[in-house]
Amino acid sequence: MPRRAKQGSLDAAIREQRHNDVQALVTALPQLRAIGFNGATAYRAADSIQQNGLIKLALPSSSPAYTLAFAQKLARWQGLRPYLV
Repeated sequence: MPRRAKQGSLDAAIREQRHNDVQALVTALPQLRAIGFNGATAYRAADSIQQNGLIKLALPSSSPAYTLAFAQKLARWQGLRPYLV
């Protein structure tokens, strides 16, 4: 969700955070059932997104710096499957 002006791959390196207009996307897609957010920082930025029935999933970061085992990341990301066409 955030576009980043930073050096390095860690969220702590973010200096100028600018969000994409996800609410406009959600509004333009009334059949949208769920959105997955790559990492906790993106998920926290999604608090303002409003649409009745929209499911917001906090997914583990795909960054290799996030040391959760791949199998655990995969299992969490597969939570999107029920919402895919």
